[in-house]
Amino acid sequence: MADTIKLNVGGVLYQTTKDTLTKDSHSRLSSMFSGRHPLQLDENGYYFIDRDGKLFKYILKFLRDDKIYLKNIPDVTLECILDEAHYYCLSGLITLLESKLGEIHFDDNTSITCNTMIKICGTKGVDVKEFEKQFNEHFTIEYLSSISKDYFCGDLKGGSSGLYYTLHKPDFYHTANYDFHLKKYNFLKDIYDKIDNHIFSYLFSKNVIKTNIKCVYELDSSKVLSFRLYI
Repeated sequence: MADTIKLNVGGVLYQTTKDTLTKDSHSRLSSMFSGRHPLQLDENGYYFIDRDGKLFKYILKFLRDDKIYLKNIPDVTLECILDEAHYYCLSGLITLLESKLGEIHFDDNTSITCNTMIKICGTKGVDVKEFEKQFNEHFTIEYLSSISKDYFCGDLKGGSSGLYYTLHKPDFYHTANYDFHLKKYNFLKDIYDKIDNHIFSYLFSKNVIKTNIKCVYELDSSKVLSFRLYI
């Protein structure tokens, strides 16, 4: 076939077509093989791409079929495929992978890079860096002290993880400075509602966001949400 193209990707050999490589007109591969840039063949007639050759099969599968099967792929491999998708500028594959990574059940044994977590949160409408900035502005030692003064039963408590104040949804009749505290509570609840509750905890436990005060959500037997703020 006249349009067959042979590729050497990081030492792994592939054969495909120009139509496949240029299928996504906004991708790096489309730019490379559009004819706009001179490319050199090696002595065996292959174009060399200095990327992970084993992962390129997922790139090629997506370009051919507009889908890849992700069910049994380990999370760490999904992250690596996501890196390749970003390199090749394949927006459709990026969206697919970030959506899949967003379904992970996060706990203390989950291992995922901060950059990937930031991307996952972005797909859920949360800018992690902006959340970090606003959290540090909202929750200071001075503010935590006000909880003990303004809340009914808002005293400093201790647990296995340290000393903390609990930010409940303020009760109009039992909370001084009601609007002030409600704004703080709603700020956290809005983030909590947008992202998986396990992701919310992961952001703090794995230091994805850098804060002096750590936050843990609580749900009582009636599923009423509150937040522990550790000093």
